[in-house]
Amino acid sequence: NAPSTSKPCKCANSKCLKLYCECFRGGVLCDENLCRCKDCRNNAEHNTRKGPREYAILKIIAKRPDAFHTEIKRRTGNWCKCQKNNCLKKYCECVAQGRRCSVQCKCRDCENNEGFSV
Repeated sequence: NAPSTSKPCKCANSKCLKLYCECFRGGVLCDENLCRCKDCRNNAEHNTRKGPREYAILKIIAKRPDAFHTEIKRRTGNWCKCQKNNCLKKYCECVAQGRRCSVQCKCRDCENNEGFSV
C-alpha cells in the first residue's frame, strides 16, 4: 500500500503502469482506499512474478536504467525535454520533481518557468 506521504493517483488510461503514475513511479502499489484510478494493474493482485506490473517495470528499466532512482535524479539534475505538453503534465521531469524548468532544459513552449505558475 502507498505510504501516507505519497499522493494518491487518479490514472484513467495508463492502468497505473507508466512513470507519470505517482504510485508506480514511487515504487509503491496503489491503495484502493485512496487512489481513484481506473482498471489499475499496480496492485497486489497484479504484483506477481511475470505479471503485468513486473513486465512494465522491466520494460521501463530496459529503456531507462535509472527511471526509478529518484534520489540520483535529484542530485544529477535530470532536466526535461518536453515537446508538446508545455511542461504542465506530471510526466515532465521538472514538474514531477516540483521545480521550475531552467536553461538546462531542452523543452519547447515551456509554461513551467518564471513567467508562469505551476
